[in-house]
Amino acid sequence: NKMPINIAYYIDRSGSMSGCIDEVFEAAFKISEALKQRFKKDKFVDSIDFRTFVFNDSMEEIKFGQKQYASGSTMDFDRILDFINKNTKNVLINIIITDAGFEVDETKVKKFLKDGVDGLVIFVTNAENAQVKKIADDSDFRSKLVYILADANFNVD
Repeated sequence: NKMPINIAYYIDRSGSMSGCIDEVFEAAFKISEALKQRFKKDKFVDSIDFRTFVFNDSMEEIKFGQKQYASGSTMDFDRILDFINKNTKNVLINIIITDAGFEVDETKVKKFLKDGVDGLVIFVTNAENAQVKKIADDSDFRSKLVYILADANFNVD
């Protein structure tokens, strides 16, 4: 049986991302292209599909690669999780890319990871978030949440 690989990007486009928004979209494009190349002839993969959402004060779905400008404030982390839960909870991989120093309700995040989302959540940030890292390091959630700390321009080693 072949399976589809579906990935949803959630990219912060608040004003603080203005210095690196182009680099973030370029990285997402490179990741997507690398995955397509890696799995295009895999006998277990049916298709690879991507969805892209951008957020600041609000969230909207955009066409992948559509040029974005950074402005506004950053949506609360709880609202991002609620949006994922309502729109892409069955997606294999949800990737959140942000520079926000979120205050995180650990109980809500753990409940979301345990009962809400079916796949993996990858949290990529260039602003260290000890709360999200702590949850990602918890043995109960390592298979559901990956924490990646990038440099200022969202380069990842």
